Amino acid sequence: MIDLIYGLDLKAFNAVFGLRSFILTYFMRLFSQLGDSALVWLVAAVLLLLSRKTRKTAFSIGVSLLMVLLLVDLGLKGIVQRPRPFDYAPWQSGLFTYPELIVRPGDFSYPSVHAASSFAAATAVFCNGKKAYKKLLLFAAAAVISFSRLYLGVSYLSDIVAGALLGAIFGAVGSLLVRAVLDLCKKAGFGFMKYFDL
Repeated sequence: MIDLIYGLDLKAFNAVFGLRSFILTYFMRLFSQLGDSALVWLVAAVLLLLSRKTRKTAFSIGVSLLMVLLLVDLGLKGIVQRPRPFDYAPWQSGLFTYPELIVRPGDFSYPSVHAASSFAAATAVFCNGKKAYKKLLLFAAAAVISFSRLYLGVSYLSDIVAGALLGAIFGAVGSLLVRAVLDLCKKAGFGFMKYFDL
């Protein structure tokens, strides 16, 4: 099974090589940078805090990203310890030339934190938002940020798929936790609940 996944990873990696262009590389770098340290999603959460109507969504994003940090970035990556694609033997043996499109990350590859944080935030909004087109745009942005890591050669396809699945789970769980806590606080009659639109 592991050999099958690894084979698919290498096929996807090589297929993406054929898509590279100057313009596409520029945008892929940009999207990858937006996903660095979940920057774009943290900024979105801060902006959503400003409105009473979207404050619950902001907290859901925050809790979901915290789960990604603790369970994926500081947890699974260190347990699995999968090397990045640029550490794969064929690159080192000179059979292939590794594309130096961005600075090489210093951590492990599996699962992709960019994918996990992006899909966690998008799912948190999906669980709390009302407008379908906004939800679709966020998932599209999450998908592009995730794909940028494969395009730039720093993650395998399976890293991204695993990260996206875990992120979606954490986004849903984070939203449920925030909703449950806020419901309990509302029933308890806490005064700060006036700042939330439930």
